[in-house]
Amino acid sequence: MLRVPPAPRDAKQEILAAYSQDERESKMLLSSGSICDKKGNVFVLDSVLEAEKRNSLRFLANMENNKSSDVRKGPSERFHSCKSYLPMAGSDEFLDSISTLLWSQSNGPHIQSVQTPGGTAAIRMAADTIHSICDESERSTAWVSSPTWGNHIKILRAAGFTVKQYPYNCSGDSFALQFDETLDKLKEAAPGDVVLFQGNCHNPTGLELTDDQWIVLYEFCQDRNLLLLVDMAFVGMSKGVDEDFRPFQHLADLAKSAGDSTPWFFAVSYSKCFTMYNERVGSLSIISNSAQLSRDLKAHVKMTARACYSNPPANGAQIINTLLGNEELT
Repeated sequence: MLRVPPAPRDAKQEILAAYSQDERESKMLLSSGSICDKKGNVFVLDSVLEAEKRNSLRFLANMENNKSSDVRKGPSERFHSCKSYLPMAGSDEFLDSISTLLWSQSNGPHIQSVQTPGGTAAIRMAADTIHSICDESERSTAWVSSPTWGNHIKILRAAGFTVKQYPYNCSGDSFALQFDETLDKLKEAAPGDVVLFQGNCHNPTGLELTDDQWIVLYEFCQDRNLLLLVDMAFVGMSKGVDEDFRPFQHLADLAKSAGDSTPWFFAVSYSKCFTMYNERVGSLSIISNSAQLSRDLKAHVKMTARACYSNPPANGAQIINTLLGNEELT
């Protein structure tokens, strides 16, 4: 007989359950990364609602256009392209839109991206892909900050990594990261190890690397053949969208100009910046000095996705396409 042990406890889910059962009107939920009213309804940007409205009207118009006046031709109105599967890499239109948003003038074939079901899946696709293609001796350890978002450790362990942690502490009253302490610990990392850093608004400390520290970290990882994985969950919530992405655009430029570089990975969640939490929209970018290397890695990510979720959902990506494609909505 199959013996099923109790599932590990998830503190966040327990808090959410307790919140939903609490009947006090004065209750306040602080564990969720979304803005809600007292009834639990999520705040949604007007531009997102307008984009979704336009998409719905376009769909209804297409339905009318597809109707056949000759009943002998069959129910043609039942056939719609908007319900087709997306490719494994996601919507090409979406990938074009977010590539411009993320990389601006730094964009190029040395950066290859896939659409994922949220930022969590982007991290998992990177971890699974790295674990599957690296030699056995080079794929054992992933490093995350201490403290970090609790799901980081679960994702990396599920992908097969042993997880170690580097210190991520505040320096006195200056609210600055003790960066030297962080790098000193990471000197213990072995070639091929994954090093995960949060891109901005570090969860749970709020501490961020400066632009110069990102360059130092990137060169540190390059010198030691460490695989840098950046998790960007709070797009635009530190200094604004353009400023939040700027240090990573610079890293992409450094990678492009390098003679021989180790690729790095950039996982992005669009849940919070577009207030579309349940649409599950994310992306994973692979950046290297070689367009061919980035394409090869993208092909491996697609195969990883195929074995996991096959292809990403379409609706959230379509909303973002409409929003970014219309200046009056941005």
